[in-house]
Amino acid sequence: MEQFDRVERYLNKIRNVYSGENQIFWKDRKMVEDDILSFFIHCHHLQDWILTLNRVGVSQTELKGFIEKHDSLKLCADIANRSKHCRLTKKQWSNAKPHLAGRQYTSNGDADSPGIKGKFTIITRNKIVDVLELAETCWKLWLEFSAELETKFICDNQKQA
Repeated sequence: MEQFDRVERYLNKIRNVYSGENQIFWKDRKMVEDDILSFFIHCHHLQDWILTLNRVGVSQTELKGFIEKHDSLKLCADIANRSKHCRLTKKQWSNAKPHLAGRQYTSNGDADSPGIKGKFTIITRNKIVDVLELAETCWKLWLEFSAELETKFICDNQKQA
């Protein structure tokens, strides 16, 4: 699915900044932060794509329940909505008021291909969360959910055959 591919590309951008395997320079720091926020926006909106391309009858209520079961997905939703909208008018998913707050940039140490490494944190009301850890967890949860839906699709089709 196109949206899964997009989310994975943004996740790879975050991974590359953490590892220093990129061509990002000091002047590009804000672009990195845009990529982080874009990851969370696109990751949260996987739910819309799943619902729209629905082959197994998953409901909006089931998708909402899936997100509500996982603190990481609730944080993802709030980060996405906070960065996408000027003022939030709907109830937050996590009620933790997460925001990108910690930014730590260093040289990647490669004289032949100079660039930067980055490490980022999300701050909530009661904890500090590493951006890459949160992104990896959200990605893993959506992949697992998608695999469950695919299994259901295959099983439903086999029953009909």
